[in-house]
Amino acid sequence: MHAPVALLAAFLLGAPAAPSATGMTDAEIRARVDALLGAIDRPIPAERWRALGPVAAQALAEAAASPDRMPSARAAAVSALGLVDP
Repeated sequence: MHAPVALLAAFLLGAPAAPSATGMTDAEIRARVDALLGAIDRPIPAERWRALGPVAAQALAEAAASPDRMPSARAAAVSALGLVDP
């Protein structure tokens, strides 16, 4: 492999994930989804879910289908999924 090609490949493989339209990476959105689903002391306004954008839909669908989550978190994930990806 030529040195410039190898250098470019190393750079691209080590580059952080590109931010989404919300300015957050997919990992940050997943972390935010988990944090919001774990909030038990207050309801989450619909605007906060919508602000995560459609990227959150995959994380919410996985949370809703997960047998490891509490039923209340699964129900919240289904409700939020309807807001971010109707």
